[in-house]
Amino acid sequence: MKRVILIAAVLAAAFFGYREWQRRRHPAELEWSGSIEARTISVGSRVGGRIKEVLVREGDLVKAGQPLLTLEPSDLPAQRMQAQGQYELAQANLAKVAGRGTGPRQQQIAAARARLAAQQASEDKSTHDLARTRTLVDEKVSTPRELDDAQTNLRNASAQREAMQASLDELIRGTPEDVKGAQGSLDAAKGRLDQIDTLLAELVIRAPADARIESLDLRPGDILAPDAPAAKLLEPAQLYARIYVPETQLGFIKPSQEVNLYVDSFPGRAFKSQVESIAGVGEYTPRNLQTEDERADQVFAARLRLEGGQDVLRAGMAAFARVAQPQ
Repeated sequence: MKRVILIAAVLAAAFFGYREWQRRRHPAELEWSGSIEARTISVGSRVGGRIKEVLVREGDLVKAGQPLLTLEPSDLPAQRMQAQGQYELAQANLAKVAGRGTGPRQQQIAAARARLAAQQASEDKSTHDLARTRTLVDEKVSTPRELDDAQTNLRNASAQREAMQASLDELIRGTPEDVKGAQGSLDAAKGRLDQIDTLLAELVIRAPADARIESLDLRPGDILAPDAPAAKLLEPAQLYARIYVPETQLGFIKPSQEVNLYVDSFPGRAFKSQVESIAGVGEYTPRNLQTEDERADQVFAARLRLEGGQDVLRAGMAAFARVAQPQ
């Protein structure tokens, strides 16, 4: 009996010793569940309208700037023609007010210059007459009344010359208020034209980056509301993993830590990743990742940047992060 007990004790010691050796050789790993995710882009149009043509299908890889679908222009081309006409009219009006135009206005300017020259000659004559009258008054040939008349004639000639000069300046440059108003009208017309050009560009919905079409459920003839999502794109190069760490194991993970990720599709392949961030607020694990008991525990989401595997990994795959427990 004692011999049996001794043998049992030896076997038990050997068993537990082997377990300890195995534990030390292959430390227990912590496993945290999560999923592969990717940055998504929702594209649409500020204009909206009826779908004219769909150029891609779900699953297609597209390049940045590639057209995805087009919309019917409706009355935008007609609006642009009107805006172009208003812009050209405002340009002509500004040129007219500022004296940069041609045609009848230039004829008016030439006539005003001729009248100004004639009036300048009249002023010069009045100046000469005044000087001569002063001499005659000094010589007692003319009376003081004649001197007053000569001074009055010079003042009238000067006033008329100044008025004509102002009229010419207004024809050449326009008044400051006129020029400012004409410039404002031109700016408003240019803004309207640019706005319509922007809306016309929005008739073609393009990919903002290299991506894969995840969802696109539109056909020619469908109506797309302004600013409504027309398609959802995934950026394959922007894959990352989001895993959920139980509160009791939060001390085993930290930013910049290297972590091995595994997916069911490639059970023997470890994908290198690095911890980018850990949520500062706890939550409850999504229902599709753990058992009911585990879902009741508080966890912290951690984001892991993938350092490889973009060629085989897809958004939505279940992922498992395994970290060895420190000794």
